[in-house]
Amino acid sequence: MGMNSRFPSRKWVIPTALFWFVLSSLQFSCALEKDDLEGARFSGPTGGITANIVFSDVPASLDADHSITPQAIQLPDSVVTIRAIVSAEDMEPLEKVSDVSLGADEIDEVPVGLDRTLTLQGLDSEGGIDYEGVETGITVMAGETTDIGEIVLNLVQGGGDTGGGTDGSNAGFTISETSLATIENGSPQSFTIRPNSDPGTATITVDISSSDPTEGTVAPQTLSWTSSDHTTAKTVTVTPVDDPEIDGSQTYNIVLDPSSSTETAYAALPVQSVSVTNSDDDTEGFTIDPDSLSTSENGSDQTFTVRPNTDPGSATVTISIVSMDPTEGLVSPATLSWTSGDYTNPKTVTVSPEDDIEPDGPQTYDIRLDPAASSEAGYAALGTFAVSVTNSDDDTIGFTFTPTSISTMENGTSQTFLVRPDTDPGDDTITVNIDSSDASEGSVGPASISWTTDDYTTDKTVTVTPENDSDPDGPQTYNIRLNPSTSTEAGYAALAIQTVSVTNADDDSIGFTFTPTNISTSESGVAKTFTLHPNTDPGADNITVLIDSSDTTEGSVSPSSLIWTSQDFLTEKTVTVTPIDDDEIDGAAGYNVRLNPATSANADYAGLGTQTVAVTNADDDSAGFTFSPTSLSTSEDGTSKTFTVVPNTDPGALVINLVISRSDLTEGTVSPDNLSWDTDDYTTAKDVTVTPIDDPEDPDLVDFAQTYDIILDPTGST
Repeated sequence: MGMNSRFPSRKWVIPTALFWFVLSSLQFSCALEKDDLEGARFSGPTGGITANIVFSDVPASLDADHSITPQAIQLPDSVVTIRAIVSAEDMEPLEKVSDVSLGADEIDEVPVGLDRTLTLQGLDSEGGIDYEGVETGITVMAGETTDIGEIVLNLVQGGGDTGGGTDGSNAGFTISETSLATIENGSPQSFTIRPNSDPGTATITVDISSSDPTEGTVAPQTLSWTSSDHTTAKTVTVTPVDDPEIDGSQTYNIVLDPSSSTETAYAALPVQSVSVTNSDDDTEGFTIDPDSLSTSENGSDQTFTVRPNTDPGSATVTISIVSMDPTEGLVSPATLSWTSGDYTNPKTVTVSPEDDIEPDGPQTYDIRLDPAASSEAGYAALGTFAVSVTNSDDDTIGFTFTPTSISTMENGTSQTFLVRPDTDPGDDTITVNIDSSDASEGSVGPASISWTTDDYTTDKTVTVTPENDSDPDGPQTYNIRLNPSTSTEAGYAALAIQTVSVTNADDDSIGFTFTPTNISTSESGVAKTFTLHPNTDPGADNITVLIDSSDTTEGSVSPSSLIWTSQDFLTEKTVTVTPIDDDEIDGAAGYNVRLNPATSANADYAGLGTQTVAVTNADDDSAGFTFSPTSLSTSEDGTSKTFTVVPNTDPGALVINLVISRSDLTEGTVSPDNLSWDTDDYTTAKDVTVTPIDDPEDPDLVDFAQTYDIILDPTGST
């Protein structure tokens, strides 16, 4: 609050009220009816405001002990009533006028909210405003009373406003602040303004501007009042402007020009002003982002940006850039420069880590930026700046293995891996002794390897040869151990044993190996064989297989069983399959030789289940007849001749029928004229008799020898 001088006040305990104010040494409270209030009524939550009144230019009388008591505070002679106004942008103003003789009064039902403004006015007998005080930014909470403490009522220039019109002598403004302070990068500041008198039917307008928009802007740019709101204090906000110049604190004015008012007395008033001092936040220096970096010896480049904080004007800002430890990192570019045209542009500096071979741990060093070569004197005198860089070490005592694990198979080929130390042994030697943690699964060579400073970067080869056992032990994992304890280089000699993991796949599984896995025979052919042996060592328990044929009409098998022990389990033993010749036309018949290990003493094999070898037995039977003889000779005056006929194959449940005839009825006769066979007699040869015929026409006629056929037709067979 703006004021010139004030005298002390004392706050008295007054029964709780939503709004109260102390007017004189008298102490009492007068509760007024709500209907006495001028302004809109509110149905929402409300609270209260309390304040103590002090008149700025009324002296107090001192007591004997030189203290001021409430009774010593005097009222101005001209003040007969107190007007209290509560206003805000989101509410209609509440107003009450109270006689000073009451000593205290209250306003209740102040709507809850932020930024409430309390205006207290000391009015003379004609209703003119002689004194006024304003408090802004008051928060009112539901059911609570906000105590704003002391409020000073200042003498109003040209006091005596009646509130009912302007006669020119009481035109003026009440401004809450005569000066403000801001900072370039700081928050806005505000003050309030209101006219001292009622413009009647006219309008009071104030045009608001900043005398230096490079230091601060103002909002709003215009405020207006009419008769209905002329008592409302309205807020003007000043926002500081952040320039890049080093210009120190700058003072300028917020200009309030009422000349555009339609109320003539206000239009004739001189321009009002509020002084603003805007503190500078600009100093020579650099903005560096980030101000520290982390790199790794084997890692990628990192960057930071840098720019000057202020405009160099017609001069130039130049920095030289140097790495203070080139063994850990290099920097580029070597220099950067800025002028007034680009001083706001951040420029990039690149830091490239260097990879040494020393196990030296993380190293911290500086990138130094020196502006001494700048033509801008302020920057040239600044001194050096630094960006801290920590370069992580990638060198630690140890070994690099390629690969770090390998896989072999019991019956497979050897595998290799490479090994080399990670750091230079200097004048010493690094030696590793190499062995296998499980020689039954794999052996290793060579037994040792060494490196000196001349070849420590050389990868050297270790060969792992798988061992083939006869146990079905599944894949076995073991380690190739590399022990550096005999090294003369102390760091390596102290290292623990290094390992490369090896997994040796098993080629042994419960079962049998058959050679071949299937065979072919023919009914009229010779016996065939196959061999077999168990895949794994039975140990102390024998392996026994019982052998038979799944179809004894097609083939028989021998022997009927085989046995293996731990001593001969790798021995292949022979099984003979002999084909059976049947008389049926059954085509190629497939069946199995069955090998059942269920009676084995070895539990794994006993539970294995029956194994089989497939056999295909080719058929040697085809449909047809056998004749004996296949031709005959007769004489017209001779005797009968016979031949036999038998089917080649068993008809099974069916019947074979032959209808017998001759191709020349004049040369011979045949009997019987049909024959039949079933499964019971199909192997029986049956007779057919041919009787010659003598030509009857001319006994002396010579027709020479005549050939004809005996026809046997089986089409009637079932």
